[in-house]
Parts: sequence; C-alpha cells; structure tokens
Amino acid sequence: MANPSVIPKVPRHGSVLFFDNAGPGGSNTFGGPSATYAGAKTKELSGNLGAKPEMVHVRIRGKWVATLKGDDPIIEVTFQVPFFQFTNEGQDSLLDVLNGRGNITRAAGSNWTKDLETIEEWNTGVQFSASATGDAASHTWTARGAIWTWDWGETTNGETTVDVTGTIPDFDRIVYTGPLAA
Repeated sequence: MANPSVIPKVPRHGSVLFFDNAGPGGSNTFGGPSATYAGAKTKELSGNLGAKPEMVHVRIRGKWVATLKGDDPIIEVTFQVPFFQFTNEGQDSLLDVLNGRGNITRAAGSNWTKDLETIEEWNTGVQFSASATGDAASHTWTARGAIWTWDWGETTNGETTVDVTGTIPDFDRIVYTGPLAA
C-alpha cells in the first residue's frame, strides 16, 4: 500500500470550483485552481464534514441495550474571500453564481441550471481541492446541491470580505478523492 500524503496543506494549495447539474467537468463552472477571480482562493475554510448521523440510544428499563443511527446531519461549510463586486453583466461573478442570478441566467448559451432539481432553493455543486507539489493527485471533496448564503462586510483591518456559508442537505452526496495506491 502506498504511503499517505505527508505534505501538509496550506491556503495556497486550495481552490473552490462551483458547477451546475452538468457536474465539475461540464461547461458551466466557476473557479478552480487556475482561476484569478475573487473566491478561487479562500482565506478561511471550515466545515463539519466529519459529522455523523444522530445517535439514538435504546434503553430497556434504564439499561442501555443498543445505539442506532438517527437522522443524517446537515453539513455546513464556510469560507471567506475578498470582496470585488456584487454582480457583473459581462461575465460570471462569485455572488451571481451563489445567488443564481445575473449573467449566469441571462447569457445565451451559458445558462446555469440548479445542480439538483429536487431542492427548491437555488443550489450548485461545489468542489474543494488541495494540491501540493509532490502529491500524486489533488485531494478533493465534491458535494451536490449546496445552498449558499453570504454576508458582506469590513474586517477590523479595513479589508472588505464576503463570508460564504453552504448548506449541503444530503451528506451521502459528498465524494472524497485523493492519490490512488500504486
């Protein structure tokens, strides 16, 4: 078995890719490792990806007899990016993609669609990747049907940022990839 990666990942190694129902390889994507837009490189990234279903403890007359899986968790991820623009009529912008409006819904031939039609809210797929020199392949997690909210504001050091939160309603839709064993 091949050894796992021994290279710690830092923000410089990471990127975010948004996509519609055609998937990360489709024609409607935004971001990725080579992107130069505000949001391709996140400043902060966190999430409860390791969440487990609720535990249901079964007791008979006060004595524990079993623990079963309960409701699945709702996964949330957050990240922060520098603010550049609210919308852009000439090309996709981060907030247009997150909101499902602007150029992404009007430009001929490049109309985005919801990633999952079974979710009433506008949603996208998302792929977070980390790739360092020396790794055999990128380390990624990909999720479908992410619903986005965002806050805009100024930090204490005067930088204007956008704080983005994604809710992923079905944690079984998260797929992890990494280097394959030789």
